[in-house]
Amino acid sequence: YTRKVANADSLFLSLMVDHGTDRLISDPANYYSAPFLFPDPLTMRLSSTYLTHSLLALPFKGLSEKNPYILGEIARFLAALLSFVATFLLLRKFGLERNLSVLGTSIIMLILLNAASIERFQSLSFCWLAFTILALVEIVEKEKPEWWLYLSLGTSVFLLVHASIYMVVALLSLSPIFLPAILNSGRVVELKKKIIPLGVTSVTTIGVTAFSLWPWLTNRWDLGAFSTEEFIEVKRWYEAKIHQFFYSLPEFG
Repeated sequence: YTRKVANADSLFLSLMVDHGTDRLISDPANYYSAPFLFPDPLTMRLSSTYLTHSLLALPFKGLSEKNPYILGEIARFLAALLSFVATFLLLRKFGLERNLSVLGTSIIMLILLNAASIERFQSLSFCWLAFTILALVEIVEKEKPEWWLYLSLGTSVFLLVHASIYMVVALLSLSPIFLPAILNSGRVVELKKKIIPLGVTSVTTIGVTAFSLWPWLTNRWDLGAFSTEEFIEVKRWYEAKIHQFFYSLPEFG
């Protein structure tokens, strides 16, 4: 494929998911070394790895033989469905009634699926943020949390990191808000006994995530293409004329 412009995000990300599934099947150890779009030699190494979305689409790889775009659409649909489920379960966990949970989930999904974001994967990665908080709440509220809850917490964080760097920033930004809220909810049981399992889960998750991201972190020479004169010429800002609000909503000239 040859990419002449950089504004076709929907098609571009769908091709990345399709090629990502190829790498997971044929050569997962070199997932990030994927020079399938000229002139970007390592296109899989963007601001997010999109490994999570390739994993979601992997069971449907056979459908992409005639249309590689379909895998991106499947990944979007599954991520949206998981976001709805995770948000609903989280609101129910925080004590909202079923009807209010459905209403709240619908409003959040309406925001996530707006026209500016649905073609990208960042907002659709909200499900992993919700699953992370949900797993943490389940752990601190149970007297003896099952092992799979700790596994769910670590897996959610791993998938969150590989889904969207934006959601990682959201998790770190929201931590000072939701962590005190959880700890002061009055439903925390025997937290001291869970410090070691939570610590082991954290260290293991950080280790596995860092190992999987190591090639992505240590070799970023592919970004050199974005500092060339040719790229600046394509991406330079042109003069924008904004029409008056009441006469041409919501156009930009």
